[in-house]
Amino acid sequence: MISLECLGNDMVVRPIELDEALRKMRYVDNKRWSNTLEGWIVPRTEFNNVVALFGINIKFLSSVDDFVDNVDSNIYSSQKGFDGINFKPYPFQVVGANFAVQTKKSLIADYMGLGKTMQAILAYAKLKSEKKVRKMLVVTPASVKYQWLLAFANMTSFKAMVVKSPSEFSGKNLEVRTGKALEQLDLMGEYDAYIVNYETLSNQKIFDRLQEMKFNMVVFDEIHYTKNRLSIRSKKSYEIAKGKQYVIGLSGTPLENNPPELFGVFRVVDNTLFPTWTTFEKSYIKYVGYGIIGGYRNLPRLRKKIQPYIIRLSLIHI
Repeated sequence: MISLECLGNDMVVRPIELDEALRKMRYVDNKRWSNTLEGWIVPRTEFNNVVALFGINIKFLSSVDDFVDNVDSNIYSSQKGFDGINFKPYPFQVVGANFAVQTKKSLIADYMGLGKTMQAILAYAKLKSEKKVRKMLVVTPASVKYQWLLAFANMTSFKAMVVKSPSEFSGKNLEVRTGKALEQLDLMGEYDAYIVNYETLSNQKIFDRLQEMKFNMVVFDEIHYTKNRLSIRSKKSYEIAKGKQYVIGLSGTPLENNPPELFGVFRVVDNTLFPTWTTFEKSYIKYVGYGIIGGYRNLPRLRKKIQPYIIRLSLIHI
């Protein structure tokens, strides 16, 4: 745990739990230790990096606006442009939504129950009001796709539909059920958001139809479902996200100490970040035998590479 205090154009990071602070502050650039202040002096431009590293383990001694006003306060705290929203978001949800809009490819990693769904919907509202997107695709576990539908219905003026999987239709065989699943997309008209579960993407006909709909924003709820790069779920998620202008991953499950799983997730978030597994494993994986992973290398470099994509701001609402 650390405390964070604004100091002019800098901020002071003071360790509360020393071991954790020493371990994580290695990944923060341009810091210097002050014996007088009993902490590190860090440029405020490193604010997002510090928050991403420490997450909920931060005691804020200054308001968020004090940290970001010289960086670009609109990125973090502007509540303008959220047309179509029928609820008052928490400040930290506005921060996450604006981060996703600004970075275009992002992973919102707040802890469970802190409104990651709302942040993704807020990001869509802002992009739609700015006419940067027209409709969005939400890929989610089957168990929560109707929760997404309720969130749109109860808290927004946007039209959303669940794309039912073939297994939800009656029929003698898969081809008949797939035909009914496709028919729903033809008959239901135009919507703002289309919600589909991961497994449905494995149906090639439905996958192709979704691609034809030309979404330029995709949200992956529980994106850690894509961590196994060899799974059909991960491969199809990668394909549906590739080339999209805006991609948002949502997950409260930490992956930062498992490079192979990070590869699976971040190739979905931004396919240009790690173009191939071959180059990735040469950089970050140690083998002790054919195909047997014995450890990892260059972890600070890997962390620094993914850090600009991640936001974890779960204490900023206090």
